Amino acid sequence: MHDAPLQSLIWPDPTLCPDPDLWLRLHGDVALDADGRGLQFGAAGGWAGFDTYGNLFNLARWREHCDLTALQLRLQGSGQLTLEIFEMGHPPEVPPILERQITLEPGQPLTLDLPLDQLDPDAEEASGLLAFVLRATAPAQLTAADWISPDATQRQPDMLLVITSFRRPEALQASLSRFATYLQGSQIGGHLQLAVIDNDQSLRASGALPPDLLQHPQISVIENENLGGAGGFARGAMEAQARGVSHCLFMDDDAAIPMAALDRTWSFLAHARDPATAVAGALAESKRPWCLWENGALFDRICRPQQGGIDLRDPGELTMLEQISAQPRPDNFYGGWWYFAFPIAEMRHLPFPFFVRGDDVSFSLVHDFNIVTLNGVMAHQDEDFTRKESPLTVYLDLRSHLAHHLALPNMRLPAWKLGQIMLRFHLRSFLNFHYESLEAIAIALEDVLRGPEFFAAEADLRHRRADFARLTEVERWQPAAPGVTAEEAPKPPPRWMVLAMKLTLNGYFLPGFDRFGATRVLPARLRGNRRLVWGSAHLTYVTQDGQCYHLHHDKRRGFALTRRIAAATWQLLRHKARHEAEWQSGYKKFTTGEFWRARLGLAPDAQSEQPEPASKSA
Repeated sequence: MHDAPLQSLIWPDPTLCPDPDLWLRLHGDVALDADGRGLQFGAAGGWAGFDTYGNLFNLARWREHCDLTALQLRLQGSGQLTLEIFEMGHPPEVPPILERQITLEPGQPLTLDLPLDQLDPDAEEASGLLAFVLRATAPAQLTAADWISPDATQRQPDMLLVITSFRRPEALQASLSRFATYLQGSQIGGHLQLAVIDNDQSLRASGALPPDLLQHPQISVIENENLGGAGGFARGAMEAQARGVSHCLFMDDDAAIPMAALDRTWSFLAHARDPATAVAGALAESKRPWCLWENGALFDRICRPQQGGIDLRDPGELTMLEQISAQPRPDNFYGGWWYFAFPIAEMRHLPFPFFVRGDDVSFSLVHDFNIVTLNGVMAHQDEDFTRKESPLTVYLDLRSHLAHHLALPNMRLPAWKLGQIMLRFHLRSFLNFHYESLEAIAIALEDVLRGPEFFAAEADLRHRRADFARLTEVERWQPAAPGVTAEEAPKPPPRWMVLAMKLTLNGYFLPGFDRFGATRVLPARLRGNRRLVWGSAHLTYVTQDGQCYHLHHDKRRGFALTRRIAAATWQLLRHKARHEAEWQSGYKKFTTGEFWRARLGLAPDAQSEQPEPASKSA
């Protein structure tokens, strides 16, 4: 089936992303069809540009990872149009790659060859990003546009989509309905299956899903004990192995994607030169779909989202993003499990039982995947990401960060760098009076000292979730009182104040600071901004939808928790070699099919033994 397009147009879908500028740019007498899957050019004339995040063609990426020898653009529609194919980033005086008058006839696709031999990837001005514009002076229609190639595929991926779900039936049903509709007209539909891992074990009994989805031949629901995303995706990966598919795609139940992302992922995996190629999806908030949250991430003592904050509508920022993403990724690059497709044959470990937070990071780090990102392959989540942080997530983050560095030899750190992780987490909560988060840091350190056996025994996180439900009283979002609003454009205090506060650890060494320190009301999105809190003894953080919590300077509690953290840190660093050996052994043990089948109560599988890990061995 190598006639499947390399990349087809993604049409705007207002149910996913209300901003059409991510997919196309329209000017003049041109508009989307009533069904949103075509363009109508009117008599007054207009133009449509596809130099957008969703629809540019990253030739540099395809050349880097695939044996692409020929490229064509195939158009379908009706009427006379002027077509211009150009390389993005060039000044206006540079002539386009191809410009001609075309006539589209209904039912007769028009295919145009691109002169790849004239596109020098090493030229100083080359961006490697192709796009096209259509101009009309009379009525015309565009119904489809595909970048295609006569080159044969390297493989024909069979892929199992795995969605781990827990009590989000509405979001799940929307995703499954889109998938079922997509299959009806998909060229690759026969290569796709979808398994829902039901961690709540309620979807069938509750009637949350309609019969047509439950009985769909390419959709299955698998009930599973709630061991978080780690347990759900471990179950899904084992299901992929049992079905004999070549690839698996992990997705969150609340992460909505344009269905064309599946076509792009399949085509890239089909053509990729390296059989270890994996695809990581980007992420954005549904409320701000044009603002990139991350395009993959690096892990180096902390998680470092890549290209976060980029405005995908801005041509300059978009060009920079795509040029960076076409380059090879470092070994510590990873993809989040809101959208992560990978080859089953290259999988050496199942997820570690982190419950959530960190399972996706270590899964990428421990494997030799060649991870790429693709424009237009992006998940949108409804949740306000700034509200996700809590004492429980701080606990989960720190313990997984430490586990990565202790368990994975390729991530091994000297003691002083390991200590920096604890110091960073400590100061982030200590200086702005997040004492419940500070206690979470102490608990995380103490649990890491207990070793991987504790994580395996607490794979459902039942006791720790209960502990943090009791612990979290102050750092819990509550409706803000009338009149409580965040500063619109908060500014840091003057430099002399910042210096004085640094010397006194933000008032901890000043008697009575809780009585004379400043009071500030800040946006929740700035909780991690340390510069704004210097000189403050009372802080309130407010979300966009009017939720808040209040924090107050407390020397006694702050120093008591600091001593507890320091004691646990000393134990970890003092016996670092022993903990590393214990974690490396435990990581191997608790990422096997044998462990997960026993933990999930599944029947033993004689063919489940995994080969020894490759060069990123744990």
